[in-house]
Amino acid sequence: MASEAVSVLVGHLPRNGGEYANYNLHKAIFTHVEKKVAPAAPSAACPPLSVIVYAIQNILTITPPSLGLLPSLLQLLVHLEIVRLDLIAKLTDVLRQHDHHASQNDHPVRLLPDADRRALEGLTKPSRVAAQRTVYRELIDSCCLLHIHHLWRTDDPDRSAPITTPLIDYFPSFFARDPATRAQCAAALNARPWHHGITPDELAKNARVGAQAAEFMVRAAQYAADPVGYATEHGYALPLPPGGRVLELTDPDRFAPDAEFDDVFPPPDLDKIAQAVQRFIGMVQPAHDALRLILADRV
Repeated sequence: MASEAVSVLVGHLPRNGGEYANYNLHKAIFTHVEKKVAPAAPSAACPPLSVIVYAIQNILTITPPSLGLLPSLLQLLVHLEIVRLDLIAKLTDVLRQHDHHASQNDHPVRLLPDADRRALEGLTKPSRVAAQRTVYRELIDSCCLLHIHHLWRTDDPDRSAPITTPLIDYFPSFFARDPATRAQCAAALNARPWHHGITPDELAKNARVGAQAAEFMVRAAQYAADPVGYATEHGYALPLPPGGRVLELTDPDRFAPDAEFDDVFPPPDLDKIAQAVQRFIGMVQPAHDALRLILADRV
């Protein structure tokens, strides 16, 4: 049965960060997933939280980092957000039922202990839930921007797919202003899971981040066409006047004509993204653990 195979899988998952370097452990897990879990698991089923976290940690602990896995990380973050929303809904329902039975003096019904009730009220506090959503959306934006930067750096005109497709997939709210791409943007909003449940304010933020991505594309194209000319306009003034002050690389917004691409166009910081992912996991885990206790380990 799929549930039994998943239970075995969860039992094999690493318990600490050091175990992620264990090749044989990963091989055993992957083999079990391939032979036991994947054939029996419903295609629409969301994996358990521990499995999602394991997959995320696998991506974040790869050395050197594999930015080509960013789309997979995006998908996993969506799964994590779905789990979070489901947990909040279930905990809210538990509190609602508790309050109902408490008001009715239903003595045969076992009510939550006061400490548990206060804990659940804290976990479902609107300001806390809103802050979690903000962290999630910022993670999505950062991963999308970093992936666009990576696609530009690795683009092969003869082999790579057009970057316009991921731009629209990631930032439909910005590119919808162009009538030529409006239908594609509408389709992306409906089809791409990281836009699920997006609010008007989040759509506005999506447009602003999309504008950053578009500006990067324009400036990167200018730089690729004429690095020295771009440096003359945006970096060092070339040639430097006789006796003129030599600008240091520490000067704001200045760079040498032979600077590395990432110095001219710094990508989103992957380490900071990884730290934010860990923080987001830490936001979801307490709600999951609380529900496990209430439902006697049935989640």
